Amino acid sequence: MQTIVHCGAVSAPEEPALRRAVLEEAATVGGAVETPVDAVETAIGVLESSSRFNAGIGGAVQSDLVVRTYPSIMTDDRDVGAVCSMPGAEHALGVARVVMEETPHEFVPREHAASLADAYGIKTGVNLWCKRTRVRWADLEVIDGGLKAQFE
Repeated sequence: MQTIVHCGAVSAPEEPALRRAVLEEAATVGGAVETPVDAVETAIGVLESSSRFNAGIGGAVQSDLVVRTYPSIMTDDRDVGAVCSMPGAEHALGVARVVMEETPHEFVPREHAASLADAYGIKTGVNLWCKRTRVRWADLEVIDGGLKAQFE
């Protein structure tokens, strides 16, 4: 199976060769699995584990300074699963897949999504901040002294 991985339309990366290497790894491992849904979850899992992207580690920092994720997945049969505002799950797309395949729901928000992840053995409580997000937020002078201490 061939897999194409798109990392979004953002500004040019500081180290494009390193970012490209992660994308190539994601495409390679995604292409090595049996089904399209497995390919998507496997490939995106590589991106979620890399701080070079804004999924999983390095995800979106919210106004309350918590990193939360917003993955969704859909098949050509119109099966769909999504979670939003989920804290602490590095492999969040796996939780969206659980919603799609294991529940009667299409969408599960916040801590309910984290509880579902726990119930299906998907690790939660992960610190999703990375150096890039810390630097960005520190440069914006948004992080207060108490939160900065968390990273020391």
